[in-house]
Parts: sequence; structure tokens; C-alpha cells
Amino acid sequence: MDVLVLMGSPRKKGNTATLLVPFLDELAARGHRVKHVVLHGMTIQACIECFHCQKTLDAPGCGLQDDMDALFLDILAADVIVWATPIFTWFCPPEMKAAMDRLFCLSKTYNELPDPPRLLKGKRLALISTYGADATTGPDLFEAAMRRECTYAHMVFAGHLGVRDVHGLQDFFSAEAKDAARSFARALDRGECQERFLP
Repeated sequence: MDVLVLMGSPRKKGNTATLLVPFLDELAARGHRVKHVVLHGMTIQACIECFHCQKTLDAPGCGLQDDMDALFLDILAADVIVWATPIFTWFCPPEMKAAMDRLFCLSKTYNELPDPPRLLKGKRLALISTYGADATTGPDLFEAAMRRECTYAHMVFAGHLGVRDVHGLQDFFSAEAKDAARSFARALDRGECQERFLP
């Protein structure tokens, strides 16, 4: 299984990055091919809704040229896409949101075809989030948006692991957080949709 982990945090050693370590280790131990991409610092322009992409049916066809060109290839090669992010004002940081918006070019819905190509169809999408509020007032809106994206792109929602920052970084080094991250990786390995929020 090819797993693409897209990390949206601007902190390379922060809460989200720390939670990812046991998750990535477990996937690798199970023999999966994993690519981990840090989005912060990449050049990802905002979608300008030019619809240039809709003229090309079998490839992204995006009219913008930046670091998304390579990222499109990684996304198309993946079986599972994991958005790993802190929650900033109920959503992900700007680089990740820009990348999400640019994925519009992979669903060719703006034409008159009865069954337009959806280049993400069948891929699984999972979420790992870190946040300061509780699960019902922090990552819930982000998950709702990603579930809607799955419906639009004909992807499969593959679960959500969320860990709350109560005491700082130590919450993400805890045995409970590490076990939850490994368990989430095992659920992806088995093709299960697991939702778990700590604490």
C-alpha cells in the first residue's frame, strides 16, 4: 500500500510531527511504502478558478506551476492520503488549505460528460489532527469538510485520529498518544475506518 502523509504544521517538531512518529513507524513496520511531505515552506499558490484544468481529462492539467506539480504525482500514486494537521481556527493552516483547493483539478466535473473522470476516485483519505479545544469544538468542522470532499471526489473516508493539547507537547509523547497513533496505522492497514479522539 502506498501512503502519502501530508503534514500541514509550520512546526517540524511540534505536536502534529510528534504524533506522526509512531504512526509512520507502524506503517513502515507493516511493509507499506510511506512518503511524508511537510507542506510548510512549499510554494503552493491559491487556486484561481481559471478552469484550465477541466480541459485535460487524464491528468491534473492545472494552469499554475509550482510545488503542486510534484505533489500531484505523489497524490495520484498513493492509495491512502493522510492529512496531518493542527487545527487553526477550526481548520488547517494555509499551505494545506491551498493544496486541498488545488485538488479540484483532479475531478473533471466542469464539462458536459455524463460520467466525468475523477482522478481521486477510490483512494482512501484519513485525518490526523491536533488541537487545543475539545473534539466537538475543534476538529469537527475540519472532518465534516473532508467527508464532503470524499463525497465530491468519490474517495473513501478512512478515519480520524485526534489528540488534544492539554498539557503541551508531553501529551503527544505520552504512551496513550503513541498507542493511539499505532492503532490508527493498524486500522488503515486492515482497511478499517477508525475514529478516536484523546483525551
